[in-house]
Amino acid sequence: MLSELRVLRLSDNWIEQVPNQLPAMLKNLEVLDLGQNEIASISGFFGVALAGRKLRQLMLDDNNLEQSLPVSIAMVDSLHVLDISRHRLIHILLLIRIPITVVILLLLILILIRILILIQELSERLPRADRLHAALPARAAHVQQPLRREPA
Repeated sequence: MLSELRVLRLSDNWIEQVPNQLPAMLKNLEVLDLGQNEIASISGFFGVALAGRKLRQLMLDDNNLEQSLPVSIAMVDSLHVLDISRHRLIHILLLIRIPITVVILLLLILILIRILILIQELSERLPRADRLHAALPARAAHVQQPLRREPA
């Protein structure tokens, strides 16, 4: 009977953990709503168990997730909607199916942008060359003028 279930809404039930066995019991599940609970983490096995299933929507909104979701959730090819809103997630990049070369390129671009910002901030703090050049001859002229003695 549970294996034929297509929609399971368990939202707002104070659930703290998702049982790893849940995907095995719900083979035809298309929508799993675990939103508005107290879930703090999702096991990597949970995502592996969902792979090859029919799950289209996984709602995890408004829980207590703070760490990254397992990469195994990205293996669920049928998943069209993943709601992880209203969390303090630290890492979500691993869920996005981006080739590692693109991720590295994006990180290098971010580093380059940060370096350019630092260079700009440093150049604003240093005296400008034209002001420095204009100030030097005036000081040099003042120093180079010989003392004139009045004839006695």
